[in-house]
Amino acid sequence: MNVARFIEQRFWVVALLLAATIAALYMVGIDGGFLLDDRPNIINNSALHLSEINGIDDLLYSAYSFGAGEGSRALPMLTFALDYRRAGLDPSAFKITNVLIHGVTCALLAFLSRRLLLTAGWSAKSAAISSLVVAFVWGVHPLQVSSVLYIVQRMQTMTTLFVFLALLFYVKMRINQIGGVKNYRFGALALLFSVFAFACKEDAALLPLYFLVLELTLLNFEAADSKVRWLLRRGYFLFTLLGAGAYFFWVVPEYWSWEPYSGRDFNSVERIMTQGRVLVMYLGQILLPMPETMKFFYDGVEVSRGIIQPWTTLPSLLFIAGLIAWGMVWRNLRPVFAFGILFYFAGHFMTSNVISLDLAYEHRNHLPMVGVLLAVLDLIALGAQRAKLTSRGLAVVFLLLTIPIVAMSFHRISMWGDELSLARYHTEIAPESERAWKTLCTSHFVRSRGEEGLSHLNSAVEACEKGSAIHPQSALLMSSLITYKAMKGDVEDVYWDELNDRLKNVSMSTQNKAILWATLNNFQSGLYKNENQVLRVIETFDQVTNLNAGESIKIAVFIFNETYQPDKAYPYLERAVRLAPGAPAIENVLNKLANAGRHEWVDSLTKARAEAL
Repeated sequence: MNVARFIEQRFWVVALLLAATIAALYMVGIDGGFLLDDRPNIINNSALHLSEINGIDDLLYSAYSFGAGEGSRALPMLTFALDYRRAGLDPSAFKITNVLIHGVTCALLAFLSRRLLLTAGWSAKSAAISSLVVAFVWGVHPLQVSSVLYIVQRMQTMTTLFVFLALLFYVKMRINQIGGVKNYRFGALALLFSVFAFACKEDAALLPLYFLVLELTLLNFEAADSKVRWLLRRGYFLFTLLGAGAYFFWVVPEYWSWEPYSGRDFNSVERIMTQGRVLVMYLGQILLPMPETMKFFYDGVEVSRGIIQPWTTLPSLLFIAGLIAWGMVWRNLRPVFAFGILFYFAGHFMTSNVISLDLAYEHRNHLPMVGVLLAVLDLIALGAQRAKLTSRGLAVVFLLLTIPIVAMSFHRISMWGDELSLARYHTEIAPESERAWKTLCTSHFVRSRGEEGLSHLNSAVEACEKGSAIHPQSALLMSSLITYKAMKGDVEDVYWDELNDRLKNVSMSTQNKAILWATLNNFQSGLYKNENQVLRVIETFDQVTNLNAGESIKIAVFIFNETYQPDKAYPYLERAVRLAPGAPAIENVLNKLANAGRHEWVDSLTKARAEAL
């Protein structure tokens, strides 16, 4: 039996071997630590820390712990809790689970790709071999490394897994309908896995759009039963109208902003123009996966302020429009190519739109990359057909393409196995990223708790100093520098002056606003000694941001209880009373002030509350 026939007849065996091979490659990187959003979502999320499981309520409490208990992304949160129950806060245990999920997803992609290629009319042999190639390249691609080894991105990788399952069973259902077979089991499974995908991450809401792409390219709304065919065409037409209506009359009015988004330095127009360049950047990373182009940190991406500012904005938008048009024109001629192109852009429809998200992340390509690979596969097949390449020639092409990809991926996976080396590397390839420098500072600080504590603390200070010099507007890096210098006992007033100056000129993003609360916590813990400098920081925040009632109360309580200047708490209390006169917290504050003997304050605040009601 030759290799091609074995692959065709024992496809599931080869798919599992492929998945195991890919998983083994990623095991090289499991020794890295927790990173960035791993901390709030896992390390500091006590709801996940199950020392024992006493019932279903414990599991539900963990599953619904994302976003202060809002209940989204429940399935990944549940798996985090089970990982903690198994191994505590050992990052390697969490990463092993991520790797296993990725391996299973690679195997599923092989089955999905084969089904898509067979639907497009490819021979059984070509579909089997080509689908394994797609799954292998997708699985080992260097751009996938951060999605797999950055623990919290399990939310994305699990979404991809269930989306693949939903797509696979949807296609199976539709093949039955085209063949005249009435079987709703596959449709029910597609719906079930769609729900599971949405329980992992919100962008699974794009699944109906993926189904539409399938119909436009590979399935053509066909069915043996004319009634089913009529329902499909009218149903998707109605879905398209409703979707467009929801987008233009709900999504756009809800999220559109002519002014800069809150905490951002760009508005909706600038974001959409920038996304043109970002989507082209992603395509470059997929097609030419050089490690130095995969920066992981993309907060340094230049915002497009105009259609030719920078000049690459307009060409990028035109290039994207051209690709989409190409895909639509080739829907009947090369349906696999058309599916791949349209699927790629469908996968980015939510994150490259008007919602005020960060401009770029690598994990956003975890699912859409499949489309690019299928499109490239179809172009290679077309070229091979015209050049009359033999199977041996195609094998050479495959090796020439995949060997460099595997080598680059191994290099990147190895980097992810050591968080300090990774952090240094990221500052080298992305010096424009504030977050990269902050991560390097934090990595040294974490190491400062070990045997070489002072050396790493000094390195944390040096990294923050260097990053602050490269980013003269960064309040985040200056705040970190003050923290680490305070640990050494040599923080000077000039650093506080610089922090206040920077705070007056930065956009008040979530991470910049967190500087205020970190400053208060560090003073309460005894790390910061200079009360006046802390009060100056509070005053600066009061000048540059609109503090809400809860924030004002929190500041007032801090000043009243923690400083020797309690009278400075009153303006914040008065603001809170006027902003939220009916809030239960206000009554609680008034009672505590009365118990503390501040009756004049109580009278004044009561009067202010009456005026505000």
